[in-house]
Amino acid sequence: MKKSIKKSLLLLLLVFITIGVTLHIKEEIDNTKDPYFFLQPQAPIISYPLKIYQKGEKINEYFWIIPKKPEYSIFGEIQQDADSIRLRISKPLDLETDYYPSRIFTDGARSKALVSTTEDEVSMILKLYKVNTDNSEVLVIDKNITKISGSSGWGLDGMLHWDHELAYIPSYTRKVGLSHDYFGRYRVEFEIMQDWPQLKIEGISYYLDIAVDIHK
Repeated sequence: MKKSIKKSLLLLLLVFITIGVTLHIKEEIDNTKDPYFFLQPQAPIISYPLKIYQKGEKINEYFWIIPKKPEYSIFGEIQQDADSIRLRISKPLDLETDYYPSRIFTDGARSKALVSTTEDEVSMILKLYKVNTDNSEVLVIDKNITKISGSSGWGLDGMLHWDHELAYIPSYTRKVGLSHDYFGRYRVEFEIMQDWPQLKIEGISYYLDIAVDIHK
């Protein structure tokens, strides 16, 4: 009886070892097929804090766009690859303000915007470069941002966020000489061109985000 139990335990141990080795080998094979495996995991949103109230504030950063495993719903495949650059305004849920943060740049029915932007004046400058394997760069977005309008809101972990879309990252870029080479390394340049001291508000934060546009 004891020998039978020992054999069963030994067999069970061998099964676990075999499963573990098989999973490890599969992971190594998957990694060799994925040229971006060394970048995993990557946050859903690439985010840079921004002093939006300060003229001359600049962001000059490198980042990667890598293929994400698709998610599925009853409506089909859900896109997971970053495709948009946007300005995010965030505040704690319990922070009381004299205005609605979604109206900072947009006049509402009952309130005026804190900042008035027009089509005739540059508010921000956005440039995006695709970085090739030899470190040469191709300019894929060159945009003078003027009037800022429209926003979408969402909440998470006790915070409220409002997004203003600034630009879409081109996924089909033959016109700029990239063909279908979308994934890889990028460099973003961003600069604030106006002084907005009224936006320096305790508890309110501003970010430049590279993320998935779930509204497309």
